[in-house]
Amino acid sequence: AEKIAAGCGTHPDSTAKLLPALASSGYLRARGDQYELSPLSRKWLVTTSPHAVNDKLLLQFYELGLMQRADEYLRSGKPLDFHTGMSDDVWDSYQRGMKCLTTGQTGMVAKAVPVPEGATDMLDIGGSHGAYSVELCRRHPALRAVVFDLPDAVRHAAPLLAEEGMGDRVRHQAGNALTDDFGEACYDAVVIIGVAHHFSDEQNRELTAKVARALRPGGVYTVAEFPAASGGGRTQQLAALRDFYFALASESGTWSPAQIASWQRAAGLRP
Repeated sequence: AEKIAAGCGTHPDSTAKLLPALASSGYLRARGDQYELSPLSRKWLVTTSPHAVNDKLLLQFYELGLMQRADEYLRSGKPLDFHTGMSDDVWDSYQRGMKCLTTGQTGMVAKAVPVPEGATDMLDIGGSHGAYSVELCRRHPALRAVVFDLPDAVRHAAPLLAEEGMGDRVRHQAGNALTDDFGEACYDAVVIIGVAHHFSDEQNRELTAKVARALRPGGVYTVAEFPAASGGGRTQQLAALRDFYFALASESGTWSPAQIASWQRAAGLRP
């Protein structure tokens, strides 16, 4: 305990109280008065592991602070607006935490996203760190991607994208997806992954109309989202909690596949 406390900058007495609790929870292995990391911790908590979720756990200090203000939202009906007023430190933690959430998912998502044969240009709306665009471009060698996001998001996500070494094939463009125009017949594919829950039904309809104009003939608009709850019971617990959290933190909430398809049909697309 003394050696661990010295390495972590904690007090030996309180550290000695914590270590058995961590061992009984599976984070450490105890051998007498000695401790070592368990396989669980080596996989998920050591920063050099490709599966590490440290950045997401650090972000949760901010997210839990939002949840502690749920009473404000319930009394006023006004969301707390996650992205407004974040300090540079929180923006940096947010971008790293969001990229952390893609661990183990980018390949699965890239395989599922339909990219037209011969596609060369893709728009990634709200893609921040660019992890999904990077994976899609690696999967489709002729593809280039523009990762479109808010200026603060781009500023803090740029170092994360640079680490991928994709050069000009995946680049950032700062802007506001709700107010900026995407052009006409510019892209073979457009993706929006984990972003539509920040926007209202009306905003998503207007956004989809702009995307439809920006697509080339035969182009595809992919909306990847957490699905809305489709009933009650414990099986829908996580979906219902997500909907509440996104409404509290960001003004909107989750959407059903039928609602998402309705935005596409209204824009003249075929789901």
